[in-house]
Amino acid sequence: MKTVVLTSFRDESTGELGFGVEGMPRDETTNAANDGLQIAHDLIEHVSGAQYIGTIDDELEALGAIWYVRGQHGELRRDGTGNRFSIEENIASDITRMFRIDGDQYVSFQSRKTHAVVADSYLQTILDYADKSYLGEFDDEGREAARQEWPKYRAHALNRMRVGYSKARRKYERRGHYYANNLFWAIEEAVRPYAKRVEFEGQQVKLQYGLRDGEAVAFCEEIYDEL
Repeated sequence: MKTVVLTSFRDESTGELGFGVEGMPRDETTNAANDGLQIAHDLIEHVSGAQYIGTIDDELEALGAIWYVRGQHGELRRDGTGNRFSIEENIASDITRMFRIDGDQYVSFQSRKTHAVVADSYLQTILDYADKSYLGEFDDEGREAARQEWPKYRAHALNRMRVGYSKARRKYERRGHYYANNLFWAIEEAVRPYAKRVEFEGQQVKLQYGLRDGEAVAFCEEIYDEL
């Protein structure tokens, strides 16, 4: 079992209070969580460590991990949000969103080529959806530049998603095909009631999660200052 302390902070973008995992930056690149799903995502699908959350590379890797943890099992969410679109379309929207930062500025990367992974056909489908929608992130003036930069960004996104998928598979597969998925939803359920009632900045919750008696489990309890 692992133990982490979740600490509330004020989101720079929204001004709202929410929890963050240990080691995660608290700045304009990250969001405070007011639901259990984001905490589960940060702990289970950001497979390189909390300190990298918010960087484009790590976010793209996390999308590959999302496919391993949730996508391949057909449940991106359990509250019905986003059900109008396929899982591949939902992930594609994150890829196109990250192509646009700082207003109309596009992001371009170059990275070493990776080998195909077991899930490659699904990752390619995600990128095919992104191909159809990424220009919607730009005004008329920025579209030509975006068209020129998109192929490099697209190739980089595929490489990073492959890396994230592979890291997640190596990390969780030895405990069973469904272990990561079960652990994700156990964390989401345990954190949910606490994340919905954050009362003050610096509020802390202890989260324990892992394998117990062959099952993926998670438990939360609030930490109170001793008088």
